[in-house]
Amino acid sequence: MADQPLVTHNFTPFIDSRPSVPPAERWKGLGGLAYQKQFEKFRNELGQGGLSAFGSPDGIRWRRLQPAPVIAEAWGMFDSQNVAFWSELEKKYVCYFRVFEAGRRSIARSTSADFRTWTEPVRMKPNAPGEELYTNGTQPYFRAPHIYIALPTRFVAKRGAATDVALMSSRGGNSYDRTFMESLIRPGPGKDGWADRANYAAIGIHQTGPWEMSLFLTGSRRYVLRLDGFTSVNGPFAGGEMVTKPLTFSGSELEINYATSAGGQVRVELQGATGQALPGFSLEDCIPIFGDEVTRIVKWKGGSGLREYSGKPVRLRFELFDADLYALKFN
Repeated sequence: MADQPLVTHNFTPFIDSRPSVPPAERWKGLGGLAYQKQFEKFRNELGQGGLSAFGSPDGIRWRRLQPAPVIAEAWGMFDSQNVAFWSELEKKYVCYFRVFEAGRRSIARSTSADFRTWTEPVRMKPNAPGEELYTNGTQPYFRAPHIYIALPTRFVAKRGAATDVALMSSRGGNSYDRTFMESLIRPGPGKDGWADRANYAAIGIHQTGPWEMSLFLTGSRRYVLRLDGFTSVNGPFAGGEMVTKPLTFSGSELEINYATSAGGQVRVELQGATGQALPGFSLEDCIPIFGDEVTRIVKWKGGSGLREYSGKPVRLRFELFDADLYALKFN
């Protein structure tokens, strides 16, 4: 695999999406070893611990990009996947890996402009009190690359090393959003899911049909969600509303991913930054939306065109009757 020996079980390759990346480095990856007592006797043979950088033109033939490890042995515990990718949002490479924080498994992040020189890691500290997070699986969400989705394994040592899979997100920088503390995937019925370290998510979420995306767990398990279906804003039968914070957009139309019951509906109001309905875009002007679609353009009696408000601060008011709103974007 490389021009020098490498002992590792954590080599994690990716396709480099950086513009103008050299063809010989279209594939990249990090791999290496954090020396523990059982490996110490091999130190002279294996060289330095830490993570080494590799490049490849085809994902088959690999070479080290520089002789010494690029992420130092002292910076982390590298015995699980060390997730790296080119961030179009941040215009740099990022790597997430496991560390110990106050004696518990946690996550740190390092960044690089060239994949060869990396910053000293920042501990992100996403753990709830007493919580251990093993792997992290952080990746740009393929339908919205400015949002990173992480599927960490939550590790509960006092319950026989039981594990489940949590959900976190990030918009870059050195923090995760933990809005949803509940398990995304529970161990489930039967003994298998409750075995020692039984639940780890593979890296990435992938579209596997017109309406669906899948994530994969150890044991050849596949879990399916609707596109954008990590969560939703739900309006009950009696109805509910959501009003966004002031935002600016570019484009001329509003697209939503939604689902209603046969008797439910969604309506949308475009407001000014202070909350007043804009002329022609009130709830009463909105043509009621019902059905179940990943892509639907919101229309008002005067049409769907919003270009005159592009770049100006606005709010969106959603009225939901027996309906779920999964995502929105402007085109």
